[in-house]
Amino acid sequence: MLSLGSQLSGTGGSTDHQIGVRIEFWNRRKYPVVVRHIQTVVSGVEIREGLDVGPDNEFVQRNVVTQKVDAAVASNAHGAYRIAGTIGEQSLDALRVTFKVSVVYFDPIKGKAMKATLEHKLFHPELGWSKTEAEREQAREAFRVASEQKKARRPDLDRQIARQ
Repeated sequence: MLSLGSQLSGTGGSTDHQIGVRIEFWNRRKYPVVVRHIQTVVSGVEIREGLDVGPDNEFVQRNVVTQKVDAAVASNAHGAYRIAGTIGEQSLDALRVTFKVSVVYFDPIKGKAMKATLEHKLFHPELGWSKTEAEREQAREAFRVASEQKKARRPDLDRQIARQ
């Protein structure tokens, strides 16, 4: 398995963000295999739970993203997959996101399900990887204070907009 990169993006008009990782599963055998599903444990951030929360009909529960695939991968070929989730409003300065990806595939020669695993860290220079725990906690607190101040000002802004 190979990690092709990660993603952190805003969702436009919202305080939510999308995080994700792109992977490739390579079949180096002389016969095809079937990728059944991909299960990804995401740590360092809380992902929204539910059905169809990602772009590929994923299911998220307790920060585990499960994606049903059921696709054949020919011999000496690969399948590309994207695992994503939505995170709510929080300090991006304090994030240290890690994806632990497990691809479950069926090997017809062995006659059983097999598992390939990969660990990928979502790295961006402005995320919390280079910060100490105290600096990350300080960033979380500053974000919480700013969020509360923004919510307190919101009724005033709504009245000003209504007057115009």
